[in-house]
Amino acid sequence: MTKLGGKQATSKTKDGLNRKIIEYYKSKALSFKQVMIEELDKKLAQHDILKSSYDRYLNYYDRYVSGSKLDKTPVSETSEKQIRDFLREKIINGISKKNFNNLISLLNIVYFYSELTNIYVSDIKRKMNLQSKNFDKSNRRPTTDIIWSDKEQEMLKNYTDIHSDDIRALGMLFMLQTGLAISELVGLKPKDVDIDKRRLTVNRIERHYKDENNKTVYVLSEDGSAKTDNRLETMNISYKAVDTYNRMLAISKAKEPDDLIFGGLKCHDFDTHARRHILKELGISQRGAHSLRKSFATNLIDKHVEPSVVAKQMRHSDISTTFKHYYKCKKSEEEIIKTIDSVA
Repeated sequence: MTKLGGKQATSKTKDGLNRKIIEYYKSKALSFKQVMIEELDKKLAQHDILKSSYDRYLNYYDRYVSGSKLDKTPVSETSEKQIRDFLREKIINGISKKNFNNLISLLNIVYFYSELTNIYVSDIKRKMNLQSKNFDKSNRRPTTDIIWSDKEQEMLKNYTDIHSDDIRALGMLFMLQTGLAISELVGLKPKDVDIDKRRLTVNRIERHYKDENNKTVYVLSEDGSAKTDNRLETMNISYKAVDTYNRMLAISKAKEPDDLIFGGLKCHDFDTHARRHILKELGISQRGAHSLRKSFATNLIDKHVEPSVVAKQMRHSDISTTFKHYYKCKKSEEEIIKTIDSVA
C-alpha cells in the first residue's frame, strides 16, 4: 500500500502496485490535447456527440488553445487562476459570445469531465460576471436577423410559378410553408409525408465533418443526429405545403418511397443556388436558408397561433426557444410607428 496524490493505492502484488504508481505519474504529465482527444473519443464512442461536433471541438482547440499556457501545462497541475487568466486574455483579444461559450464547453471536457481535475469552468465564467459589451461583435453575420417580409414571400412564390421546374426554389418555398430546416429538407423522402393526413415526419438530418484528409464528408444521419429529441418528430402541413410538395414530387427523380426527393443535393447546393440565382433575380438582400424557418415561426406567431401549436410545428421543447431565437419583427419602421399611434 502507498499514497498517490493523497489517496491510498493498494494492490495484492508488488507488480500491481508498481503499475498504479506508473499510471499515476503518467497522468500527472498529460497535456490538454491528450486529455481532450481521450475524452472526445469516449464521447464519440458513447454517441454523446456527433462526428461533426468532434471536429468542431478540434477546431476550437486549434483556434484558441493550441500553443497557449494551458496547452503547455499538464492538466493535473492547472489551477483555476490559470484558466481564469486564460479566459480574460481571450476577452481582451476579442472573442464573440458564441465562440466564448463554445470554448467553455471544450475546457469543461478537459478539466471537469475528465478524472484528472474537478474544475468546473462554467463556474469560473459565472464568477467573471461578463456582459454582452465584453464580447466582440465585429464578426457577427449581418444576415442573422433577416427574415422574409410578406412582400418577399409572395415574390418567392411567384418565382416558383415562373420557374416551375426549379426543384431547389420549390424546396425553399416548402421550407417557408413548413418550417423545415435545410438540413432536414435535403433528407426528405416520399415515405416521410402522408398527404391524406397532412403529416410530415422528420427522420433524418444532414451532418458534415472533416475526414483524415481534411475533406468534407456529408452524411444523412437518422440516429441521434438532432440537437434535441423534438426535432425528429411529426408536424402537420397546410394545403399550400401539400400543393408545393406535389409540385416537387412531380419533377423529382424519386420513384420509390425510400428515394431522396432532392436526389442527394446538399445544404450548400441550396444556399449557392439561392444566392446566385433566386435572390439575385428577385433583387432581395442576401440571407441564408435558415431565414425561411425563422420566417415560418414569425408567420405563426404574427397570426396569433397558440404557443403550444407553434412549439409543436417548430419541434421545440419550449416556446421560449422559438421567441428567443426565431421570432423577428417583419414590420417596417413606418408600420411600427402606425401601430404605436393606434395604441397610444
